[in-house]
Amino acid sequence: MSTETVDNMIEIKNILVSSEKNDEVNTILKMVDKFLLKHCRHEIVDDLIDIDPDRSKSIRYCEKCLVTFT
Repeated sequence: MSTETVDNMIEIKNILVSSEKNDEVNTILKMVDKFLLKHCRHEIVDDLIDIDPDRSKSIRYCEKCLVTFT
């Protein structure tokens, strides 16, 4: 897949994330994430997010496309 196509899909994801959500938008967002999971050349980041003042959680995500990995 071309870099331009992947970059366009990342931009589409950014637009969808900031738009009003409904079932159709959520479905499209899942499809975009599935595409990016397969085609992005991921730059994986390991990070911690705070859940509350006493707890945090480890997460992994791609710095480019923001797809999270479990």
